[in-house]
Amino acid sequence: MPRQVSESFLYAPPKLAASAVLATLLLSAYGCGLSLPDKNNTKTIFVNIAPNTEEIAARHYPYSVTTSSVDTREEKCRWNTSWETIEPLFTPDGENLLIDRYNNVFMDLVGFHSEFVFYDATTCRKVRSFAVSGLDVTHSLEFSNDGRYLVRASSEMYKYKAQAQQIESDTGKIIREWNYTESHSPSVGLSSDGSLLVIGLSHHKNEEDTESHLGDHLAAHKNREDAEDYLDEHIGRVVLVDFSSGDVIRDWIESETNGIASVDASSNGDVIALGFRDGTAKVLQWRSEAPATIVQHTGVVDKLMISPDDSLVFLRSSKDAKRLVAHQLDSGEQMHEFEFEGPIHDFDISSDSKTLVVGAGSTTEILDLDTES
Repeated sequence: MPRQVSESFLYAPPKLAASAVLATLLLSAYGCGLSLPDKNNTKTIFVNIAPNTEEIAARHYPYSVTTSSVDTREEKCRWNTSWETIEPLFTPDGENLLIDRYNNVFMDLVGFHSEFVFYDATTCRKVRSFAVSGLDVTHSLEFSNDGRYLVRASSEMYKYKAQAQQIESDTGKIIREWNYTESHSPSVGLSSDGSLLVIGLSHHKNEEDTESHLGDHLAAHKNREDAEDYLDEHIGRVVLVDFSSGDVIRDWIESETNGIASVDASSNGDVIALGFRDGTAKVLQWRSEAPATIVQHTGVVDKLMISPDDSLVFLRSSKDAKRLVAHQLDSGEQMHEFEFEGPIHDFDISSDSKTLVVGAGSTTEILDLDTES
């Protein structure tokens, strides 16, 4: 069971002074200086739209999260926070905002790698927090539609371990875990009716030479294209879980040559969407024998999302980073194409499927899907 905490490790008053002293000593030792980022010239790397479609939460590079009005774009709340690789999330009732704090030195010392902090979306004040144990890096995070649970996908960096967790959102108690060796970069999708959890994995082909490949993996990360080529030499594995019972329904290999980078599920769990590292996006009606709908792009399909009305699947690929497209979920026909001046870091779709929010470059774009072609 994770240890619950009432205050942030870095921002709890008794530890604030000690944290500041430690940071100053470390920076001095390495000859570094402190500088604050210009809030008017920072990347918008993650976005999330509130259930009522009235507010947007955004994570800005490197160290801040904001909320703002959809209509006026006026900033409402701002929090300085640690770097993280996941978007801030509104709770399903829209009352609170969850921010995942990552890689806190105090937490690492006691075996925790993330701290989930909830803020009141109206007053901007902290409501509660808890520390979460598990693997190092959060890749994917979702609320169940009733708000009772969080689903977290994480991995242990450079060690080929992947994990999905079902976590109580009020207490931080871990209800279930699904663990996978020889795998990395997990992604999760949860149907809005709470019936189906989809886990997508990049699975290492040869378990016997994992250690030797680890050196190749580290070397490949010096160059993005080399890293992508290396990760293409993996198996795409799909795991379907009955979310109410935690039982695995199906577990199969979907690709012998390419790992899975992103997944999502339709509202009733009958349809799943898979994004692969070679640019393939595939839609499966997994309960039937219906043929898959396949669309092909270039680069890694590292983010895809089925619209809440189950009509479209939106996706972005790494080698076409300024372009966002949407295809019909049933036929694969392309329905929307959006071009932006800066690279697309993240996007989200409103609960009524009418508003698209995109973090592109240093801006947050808001599009009305009823008027866009």
